[in-house]
Amino acid sequence: MYSAPLCWHQIFWKRGARFVGQALKPYGREQLVALGLLATTQFVTARIVNAILDDRHDPHWDKPFSIVYKDHEYALRTVPGDIIHLVTDPRSFFYHRMSPILKTAVQGITGRDDRGQKLDAQAQIKDFIESPLPIVFRKKQGDAWWESFMNATGVTEKKYRTKAEEMMRAHFADSLPASPMSDKDKQRYQLRHDLEDKIRAGSNVDDEIAKAIKAGTLKPEDQKEIKTDALSTKLQIQFKKLPIKTALDVFDAMEAGEKKQAEKELVSKYWNALHSRFKGLSAAEAEDVKERIKKLGLIKPSVTTSPSSSSSVEGHLQEL
Repeated sequence: MYSAPLCWHQIFWKRGARFVGQALKPYGREQLVALGLLATTQFVTARIVNAILDDRHDPHWDKPFSIVYKDHEYALRTVPGDIIHLVTDPRSFFYHRMSPILKTAVQGITGRDDRGQKLDAQAQIKDFIESPLPIVFRKKQGDAWWESFMNATGVTEKKYRTKAEEMMRAHFADSLPASPMSDKDKQRYQLRHDLEDKIRAGSNVDDEIAKAIKAGTLKPEDQKEIKTDALSTKLQIQFKKLPIKTALDVFDAMEAGEKKQAEKELVSKYWNALHSRFKGLSAAEAEDVKERIKKLGLIKPSVTTSPSSSSSVEGHLQEL
């Protein structure tokens, strides 16, 4: 009977699972010590390298076996890394170890890929056809060719995101289109992001925007949106779109620098929810939001539940 050949990562997974299984048995002391030594070496090395490479000397404790450099996260495929992958992102872990047929069946049922993004029937068929190809030739939406190449050589590479950024990405997964983005739309949105970054850096991009609109790369309405979005950081733009309850959860997970960027918007969200009498929330949920806002200490206790006017809201926002 025919059986599909195993990919290298499936072979590695089988061997790794066997190794961990042996380490957990009474007679597996040698394997357990080896596993512990490997994990410790990787963990300590990653902390030292991250502290050296990071401008703020951040060891990135949230990424135990990864090295973070210039918004990218790199890690070697090892047994300890696979264990962390299984615990932190089980969907992605199992998707990468399924046979093409099983993977397609799961995608057909869930309508999502390994990253939680929606897939339509056309995208699922395309993914199935590409499954037998070597990893280096399987380029995902948003990935550069060199990222696919590194993944094929046993070095996992992905865009670095903090815990808060991962939570926002998961929240917005439902709003992403099921069909793959066209090359023209990719070019448009990438150009928008690049121009926003230039404006944030103090550059004048009026001529570039005008040329791009004339060439059809950008739409006329993009000009105003680019300049508006450039007034906020990327994190602030995403945070503004969150409902108050989700925003509080994300805020709790933020690092100190991220909280500084988001606190004004969180206060603004709270006032909007308060003035709308917490529309869409139950009485218990509304009370929970009030208590969590109080504990954060971003709003004066005297006006936490009853702002006197919109001007008082503006006044308080200016104090932050």
